[in-house]
Amino acid sequence: MAGEGPVVVVFHGTPGSRLDARFCSAAAAEAGVEARFVGFDRPGYGSAASQPGRSLTSVAEQAAAIVDDQVRLLAISGGGPFALATAALVADRVPSVTIVSGVGPPACGLGALTVVQGKTEAEVEAWAEEIISAEQPAPTGVDVFDLFLASQAEGTRSADGIVKDVLTLREPWTVDLGAVTAPVTLFHAVDDESCPIEGARCLAGALPRAELVEWRDGGHMAGASHLGEVLSRVLA
Repeated sequence: MAGEGPVVVVFHGTPGSRLDARFCSAAAAEAGVEARFVGFDRPGYGSAASQPGRSLTSVAEQAAAIVDDQVRLLAISGGGPFALATAALVADRVPSVTIVSGVGPPACGLGALTVVQGKTEAEVEAWAEEIISAEQPAPTGVDVFDLFLASQAEGTRSADGIVKDVLTLREPWTVDLGAVTAPVTLFHAVDDESCPIEGARCLAGALPRAELVEWRDGGHMAGASHLGEVLSRVLA
């Protein structure tokens, strides 16, 4: 747990890791936002053991067990559906949900996951192995960005987490979006090719209390240019 103030549970992307909490804490400090960021590894990522058959619900149960008080939820990319599942599971404990460049329901477009839509688990694993074997970006010398890169490196220690995310997110979601009673803010760039804007627009129409903030450009990493805006909304 990093920082002071209200508790924010961070749902990392695909890939990513619990270390996203450090990145968020550093970004919040720069933006003058006070919060305590809590990160956790979904099974198969970072230090977390694999969990056969893990689902949106099982990860939501894992997240709900981390803290037993009011918690705000912040999700990045592939973490979005898991945050929504958590908000539906423990609606009385979640005052707000913020999702940045989130994955939308598969019926609204799979974006970067389209290439593995019909592949077997073994084929998805081979695809994920190619991703984690790619050369990692060099440190930038900017603390916030280097903390993000460190989280990405931690999340790609094995392919298992990515594989399990793909198998879950390419199928119809087992989440009752109507049970998400907290206000949800969706930040998304119109030119995001990894997670198409159509997914965010679908969610904005399906969630009871949603606001979609569309950025004109920046692609999937647009959030890096809007950190202050995002973090301020998390605690609004």
